[in-house]
Amino acid sequence: MEELLPGVVTGNGNDGGRITVTNLLRHTSGLANYTDILFLSDPDALTPENYRQTRFATSTAEEKVALALTEAPGWLPDADDPQGETRWSYSNTNYILAGMIIEKVTGHSWEHEVHERIIEPLGLRHTLTPGSGAYVPQPTATAYMQFPGTEELTDTSVLADAGADGAIISTTADMNTFLRALLGGELLEPATLETMKETVPAEEFAPGAGYGLGIVWRPVAGADPGRCADGGLWFHGGTSFGTVSEGGVSGDGRYSAAAAGFTLWLDDQEKAEAQFRAGYDLVDRAVCG
Repeated sequence: MEELLPGVVTGNGNDGGRITVTNLLRHTSGLANYTDILFLSDPDALTPENYRQTRFATSTAEEKVALALTEAPGWLPDADDPQGETRWSYSNTNYILAGMIIEKVTGHSWEHEVHERIIEPLGLRHTLTPGSGAYVPQPTATAYMQFPGTEELTDTSVLADAGADGAIISTTADMNTFLRALLGGELLEPATLETMKETVPAEEFAPGAGYGLGIVWRPVAGADPGRCADGGLWFHGGTSFGTVSEGGVSGDGRYSAAAAGFTLWLDDQEKAEAQFRAGYDLVDRAVCG
């Protein structure tokens, strides 16, 4: 990665020369998650008041990476075989760096490349990259969030500042179109798709999960072998202020499902777990049932 972004990842024990693009996409880089530093290190960060004060604030990709580098890495990938690294930890910083690499290699923003390579060819008419815009196009559901230490829900529908780690607004229909095209071989050459599906254990993400290059496999109990021949499905969820998305697709791209929720519980783990479990179960049954 140092060849692509010289001098960007350095300091506090971080070393871009020990990290490959594969490490970024597979979350085996060891880099700290900038969102954890942003929201978990300051007890006042996750409050309704701070949300309202900062919901229009933005930061650059470089600033997000710099924040991550204020902490030492969890590990450095093996110098002799960094791509063979199997230690795993999810970090939004990895995707921010991937977006910066896209711009360096293509001369275009990651949004430009996503539109030209995915959104337009697949006809995803309800998918967009909002940039620094804080408003979601209407009609849409209202997003609500329960902040720590509060009982009431806060409307968090207005929020700016997202980057290559999640700044895409879409619909469940478009998500299904994308997932089927990806696993069905419409977007990638067969060898590239197989490389994408090479995983490392990621139990923290989901029980029995294996994380590939930006996509995850998980087992599904009682999976119909006619629908999910490998006993599970490929998926990736997403969470933001007041929104939770889940999606899954069979290994051959024939069957898929997507779901979206618009309440995020941070101070009621029972409700949060029930919500995540309901999303997983819905997708599992629809795809592998």
